Amino acid sequence: HLFHACLFAVRFNSSIGSFLLPYIVLHLIGENLGQEVLDKEIKALIFYTNQYDSNETNPPSDVLHQIAQIIFTLIDFLLLFSSLNAIDPNEQAKQANQRKRQQVQQVTNPDPLNIQDGTWNNLGIVRIRDYIRLLHTDLSLARIAFKYDHYTRAYRHFEMYSSSDQQINVSLHSELLLKLFHRLNDQDSAYGIIGIRDMTPKRLDDPRTDIYEEILSYELTGQIDEAIVAYENVLEINELNQTNIHLYLGYLNNLLTQQQLQHTIDQATGIIVQYPTWINMLNPLRIEAAWKLSKWNLLEKFCSYQEETHHSNQVEPTDESSKMNILHDLNVSKQFEEYLGRILSQAKKQNREGFSSEFRLALNSLMGPISAASMEVGSYQRAYDYLAKLHLLKDLEFYVLKNIFNDDVSIMIVDNDNIDDFWSQRHALLPPNSKFIEPSLALRRTLLLLDDSNDRKQHALEIGECWLHSARIARAQNNSLAAIGSLMKANQSHPIEVAIERAQWMWDKGEKDRAIMSLKQKKIELLDTRNDANQTENRLPVSADLKAQLWLLLARYSEQNSPHEAVFEMYRHAQEAAPHWEETHFYLAQFYDTLLSSCIESDSTSSTSNSTTTTNNFLSSNGLTLENKLRMMEYIRLAVNTYCRSLKYGCEFIYQSLTRLLTMWLDFASDLVPFIKPPQANTSRKQPLTAGPAANLPDAAQIKQHGQAKLTEITREVSSWTTRIPPYLFLAAFPYMVSRICHSEDMTSKALNSIITQVFAAFPQQTLWMMINLYGSSNTMRRDRCIAIWNEASTIEPGLHDFVIQATVLIKQ
Repeated sequence: HLFHACLFAVRFNSSIGSFLLPYIVLHLIGENLGQEVLDKEIKALIFYTNQYDSNETNPPSDVLHQIAQIIFTLIDFLLLFSSLNAIDPNEQAKQANQRKRQQVQQVTNPDPLNIQDGTWNNLGIVRIRDYIRLLHTDLSLARIAFKYDHYTRAYRHFEMYSSSDQQINVSLHSELLLKLFHRLNDQDSAYGIIGIRDMTPKRLDDPRTDIYEEILSYELTGQIDEAIVAYENVLEINELNQTNIHLYLGYLNNLLTQQQLQHTIDQATGIIVQYPTWINMLNPLRIEAAWKLSKWNLLEKFCSYQEETHHSNQVEPTDESSKMNILHDLNVSKQFEEYLGRILSQAKKQNREGFSSEFRLALNSLMGPISAASMEVGSYQRAYDYLAKLHLLKDLEFYVLKNIFNDDVSIMIVDNDNIDDFWSQRHALLPPNSKFIEPSLALRRTLLLLDDSNDRKQHALEIGECWLHSARIARAQNNSLAAIGSLMKANQSHPIEVAIERAQWMWDKGEKDRAIMSLKQKKIELLDTRNDANQTENRLPVSADLKAQLWLLLARYSEQNSPHEAVFEMYRHAQEAAPHWEETHFYLAQFYDTLLSSCIESDSTSSTSNSTTTTNNFLSSNGLTLENKLRMMEYIRLAVNTYCRSLKYGCEFIYQSLTRLLTMWLDFASDLVPFIKPPQANTSRKQPLTAGPAANLPDAAQIKQHGQAKLTEITREVSSWTTRIPPYLFLAAFPYMVSRICHSEDMTSKALNSIITQVFAAFPQQTLWMMINLYGSSNTMRRDRCIAIWNEASTIEPGLHDFVIQATVLIKQ
């Protein structure tokens, strides 16, 4: 009755119907009124949404997105209702007894909805839950959600399907799960599915499934080269026919990923010559490759095919297994790249009307998925792929209007007039994922080549920078062919950056000697041929940061096979070129730390030479000479000072540097205690057994003299450094500092407690919980020092006095 009363309004505003539909369906299911008709309607919607493959153009994509979202909204409402309404066991037993007593009588079912108090009884709730289980008897809902880019929902529907089937075999659905985890960037779960797949026998009835999953596992782990080889092996075995077009689509898509754009065009054109009916599936790939290559004649040719041909030469849909192949949604993902190609073609011809028409088509194609995603919570994450494409359209329109048409009339809002600032802000906001960064870089390169302005030199530098950025992304993803291809294209404009990136690429491949030699060669060119104007007129000026990056990388790569003096010299050059860099100081400190560890491991008399501790009581060792011990003291001093200097310029490596410098400082002081204090005065719980042997060493006096001097220098450096950095940095290692509060060396203990006091005074709310155990400790020294720190902090911050009193009361309770 409610729906019929609102029917007139629903005809003019569909959102009213979308709002009322879940409540109406809820009552229909709970009251068992026309449930058969409802089942047919919902299953028809599911079938209607799932039957269209990605290569079909009718109905429109936005309509299918809206239909799918209506189904999801309805199911979410039913799930929420069933979870918020629990079944009363007493009422359930009462109704069962009542049905047994009234089996003979003709009694109508009680109304699930009690109008008086607005609550549901057990019968209605059971019907709702049974209906939800009925919808999850297969994977239709999971496949629909996956098809329309709602991957978290797809996984939830898969879990509901698996919970209804207790005997489910995960290996039978491994292909869907692999694709799902691939879209979710959940590599751990994907590796688990790959492991389950490897433990199951091969499917002799359908060997193609194993091939698909193997190729997908390569793509998931970033092994694009292996995926291409797998595709080629499969295509050599199978004849070219309509049943394996998805293999060619996947093969060509991986060629695009490897930046083999011309090869993609040649392969696609050759296939189209044999099978002209495949042109509508392969043409988007050719269009994407053409505009990324900036081959405008080819782009115009590929974009010239009429829409009527696209409808008439439609590929016949294959069976369900081929619909759910690895790249079943490839054409959907490439549709936007095809739109970009058509827009760029119109811009190159300076056809303003055609540009606006194609631009609006591309814009409208993104509105359906975004509108559907906006109907539920978490819409931003679900629609982010389409929002990123909107950003690309905005960049394209902004550049074309400013530089091609010289017009300010924009379809999308533009706030910035500087295209360089516009692109830099865009890349700063993008997540660190090649899925979003690489399309932006490719479009930027094409737009810079689209403009026939006189500033070609500056454009060449910007294009080279884009290729360099693409090379870094490809190297991070272990994509060798794309990385080396991008480096070759960036070499003319950015030779130093390319040399550094190429060396890192060689090092990652295991070619460490080649990486070092290439860096040395570039260093020679940089220092010896820098004044040759003929060689450098088309290159960027070599900045101090580039020199520092070259020296730093060469020093890090040369640590294992070069003399220590040469490595120190390289680090010195890096620090002189960029003294404000945190990483130059951090890696030098790590090198000092490595030298210290190698000296400790060379002690044959130590029973714990494989220990990872900092000093391993090296001062008391009989297997080290006095010269080695003095050298190790110097390494500790240099390492601590360099770690402190690195934290002065940044906190990127704070979890490595801060904890390490504190450990080296405090452990060195502990090792020196037996030489400073008499054995009977040593209160350290850590060193009681080593006090006697340490005092009896022949070089104990010299160790004491030099050790005290080095420890004084280290403590003075740490104390001075703590005044130049914000106190919140120490929160990263505050639990460790608190654990060493009873240090046995007096000067070190005083400096350490001073740091703890400053941090507690600045952040009492955060640090109190880490010091509660000290106040309640059975060790009197620990408790007394905790109270002393609190009292000292109260003198620094008078407002802490009441806070400390309340804290002590809380601890006693």
